[in-house]
Amino acid sequence: MSLKYIIAHDVGTSGNKAVLVDTEGNIQASAFQPYPVHYPRPDWAEQEPEDWWNAIAVTTRQVVEQSGVAPRDVLAMVYTTQMLGIVPMGADGQPLRPAIIWLDGRAPRQAERIMRKFLGRRVFAAVAGAELSGKALSR
Repeated sequence: MSLKYIIAHDVGTSGNKAVLVDTEGNIQASAFQPYPVHYPRPDWAEQEPEDWWNAIAVTTRQVVEQSGVAPRDVLAMVYTTQMLGIVPMGADGQPLRPAIIWLDGRAPRQAERIMRKFLGRRVFAAVAGAELSGKALSR
């Protein structure tokens, strides 16, 4: 019986990192494909979902080619992604606009209003696991 493999993707802020491992946990190949963050206005941070998909396709091809693994021997592909991103989708399944990513800081007033409804920052953080800020991190 031949070995089987898993391809893992980390769809991060600066690019997609991919690794192909065998079911014993041995790394067979890895690849990285960068993509940009767009800052169309102060405190805004957006990315094109198409850039994410293209990077996944490129790095998948790269790890399969580097390793020489037959695609039929890949059992699964798994993904980790950026936290707290928003991709508005149309009825046709296509993005309506660029994704608003976790770095975006356009909504601090709205974040405060939401947390006040939960009796403040501490209660909100206890329920949700973290405070809302609506503020961009230092770039």
